[in-house]
Amino acid sequence: LNEFDQNNTESLLSIGDPSFNLKDFEDLQKLPFAETEAKEVAEFYEKKVLLLEKEATKEKVKISLPEAEIVHFAGHYVVDEYSPLFSKLILAENTKNKNIKDATLANYEIFGEKFAKTKLIVLAACQTGVEGYYKGEGMIGASRTFLAAGVPNIVASQWSVDSEATNELMINFHKYRKIEKLSTADALRRAQIDMLKGKKEYFRHPFYWAGFLSLGGFSRG
Repeated sequence: LNEFDQNNTESLLSIGDPSFNLKDFEDLQKLPFAETEAKEVAEFYEKKVLLLEKEATKEKVKISLPEAEIVHFAGHYVVDEYSPLFSKLILAENTKNKNIKDATLANYEIFGEKFAKTKLIVLAACQTGVEGYYKGEGMIGASRTFLAAGVPNIVASQWSVDSEATNELMINFHKYRKIEKLSTADALRRAQIDMLKGKKEYFRHPFYWAGFLSLGGFSRG
């Protein structure tokens, strides 16, 4: 897989703000810009599957993952401090089948997925890239799990991210990657520079954009 073999037919799976059960995850809040982010990112791709809110169930995500070359996840990631393999992406409940209770995709399940077509996974979620304990929320992030499962390139965050700022950063990132054909690392860097020099002064602070890293074999290519 080479991320520079870009063309207009790259397939995208874009997941935005899965409708999780607030009773099961009382410490989590809705992400006000995640749905918009997923929609606007999808505009850069002709071949796409867009899973938003109630549609972003585990069943639909697992069906779509093997066919996607690019995956964008705008949602929550919850870390199990004692057993990293049980850290998980939070997905939507299956409201059509009450017998299916599982609405998460844990690290140990990711190892079982096939990523033969996948070039890049963008994890625009809280602390998906963190490798150490951080404010009670983390020991290991999803980035290492996806890399170990064979995904060549990951973009992930080192700390909790702001939904509005991430929306702006990620839309620009995909724009630079698709329209200007930049590498993942260069596209991310350009998007971060835009934030640094942007009109919104409060988003110029590194907290809002510096946490995202490009990781993997093609990130510097």
